[in-house]
Amino acid sequence: GDGSALRSVPVLFGEDAVFTCYDELTRPEFEQLCDSTSDEWLSYPIFSVPYTHVGEWGNSSHVNVNEWIRYSVVDPTITPRFVPETAECQGMLVGVDYVFVYSLFGEASRAQKKIVGAKIEKREGTMRFDQGDGLGETNMARKRFVFSVR
Repeated sequence: GDGSALRSVPVLFGEDAVFTCYDELTRPEFEQLCDSTSDEWLSYPIFSVPYTHVGEWGNSSHVNVNEWIRYSVVDPTITPRFVPETAECQGMLVGVDYVFVYSLFGEASRAQKKIVGAKIEKREGTMRFDQGDGLGETNMARKRFVFSVR
């Protein structure tokens, strides 16, 4: 679906993770989604950023605002366009990267990892309608949205 049913999965310090969400559309729906005048694709939950801050420690207190840092959000300027010859939507949002920078703090023998920077980057790219078995417009395209945590 639209990515709203993704389950919660913990990602620990220093780990990378990739999560994927799919949606299926007919070719006319895919073309409409790609139309640069359409804001429909922006309504997908994966592109809304519900978070504004991240706890800098693994056990940051939810009531101590001094233990939370604000995400910076990178929104690319996009103008998606459909290319009929290749059935591609170029210049479309295709993913979201959550990037965390951390450093070690405290005594060397008991150092703690602390997040010192956090960024959300929306990724631009190209999606292609797959004609699949030749059924053309009755065939469904699978859109793949990718989330990564680094």
